[in-house]
Amino acid sequence: MRLFVAADVSSKAGIIKLQQDIAGYEGWSPDEVRPVEKQNLHFTLMFLGESEGSMVDRIKSKLSQLRFEPFRISYTCIGGHPDMNSANKIWVGVDREGAARLSALSGRVAAKLAELDMEPDKPFVPQVPIFHAKEGRLLELGKPFAKYRGKSFGSDLIDKVHLKKSEAGGSGYTYSRIFTKALGAP
Repeated sequence: MRLFVAADVSSKAGIIKLQQDIAGYEGWSPDEVRPVEKQNLHFTLMFLGESEGSMVDRIKSKLSQLRFEPFRISYTCIGGHPDMNSANKIWVGVDREGAARLSALSGRVAAKLAELDMEPDKPFVPQVPIFHAKEGRLLELGKPFAKYRGKSFGSDLIDKVHLKKSEAGGSGYTYSRIFTKALGAP
């Protein structure tokens, strides 16, 4: 199974509106760009990759030991990966305090899963992907995206961590929850 640990976006209206504004403004076709579906909006706290089914119970056990108080974040910026001039992914970021708290949460997840000899494949970045360029396509974002600087796209409460399974399909990935740990809960 292809697994990852995530915090879902629960307040989606501002991000969905942003997706619609950007797609309309840029005039992107479905051949160029695929918006991330609203049910798939999330922060990847730690990507686990391919894992044996026998590991799921061990991962769930470690995640159930997480202790962290729920916290609020604000969606405040947009960006592109690897950069704004040649992006294959567009994302929404969060305010400075929210980024620090998400990073701390990701660190706690990584520390728990390190007990199972699982290590992050790359450093955590507090962002939610909202568009993916189709294969072989790069997007030039630059100047049109300056109008979104300093704007807020809503706020959210991070109060749960999910172990999810990712399955590839014809129109992208489908994510399903395997386990949920409510933050602050014993």
